[in-house]
Amino acid sequence: MVHEETDVVLPNVFLTYNPVIEDVDFNEKNRDGYLGQAEFLEIYNEQKDYYVEDFGLSVGGIAVDNVPPGIYENHSDKLMLAYEADIYLGESLIECVKIIRAEELPAIITCGIIEGKKNKNYPASVLDTTIRNMVTTWRLMEEDTLESI
Repeated sequence: MVHEETDVVLPNVFLTYNPVIEDVDFNEKNRDGYLGQAEFLEIYNEQKDYYVEDFGLSVGGIAVDNVPPGIYENHSDKLMLAYEADIYLGESLIECVKIIRAEELPAIITCGIIEGKKNKNYPASVLDTTIRNMVTTWRLMEEDTLESI
């Protein structure tokens, strides 16, 4: 699935961007040496991409954090080869993941795509639409949880 603006990703694998990939000639054989330490949240029974009405939902995706602005535009091929991630973030989520794991908190991390491939169904405010899609995702998950009890 190619994510578009307004899609929602619930990642469970977290990697931190390594700036070395901008200057290194790497390939499928040597890329693992540049990935760094992955952090995991083992909270989903199944990883899957869904189309929920008009937006995409990815349950159990890969997030790369600390990605500097503009890197994706200039090095998207290297990022995809290195990480094959669902979402690239400017902020860091690693500490959140560590706290959730250490405290065994019932939590999910929800990310929305606000820059990238244009979603022609939503010409209005991408940020507002993404937030609405995230709220819809939470409601769907809450309904699913209540039904399974």
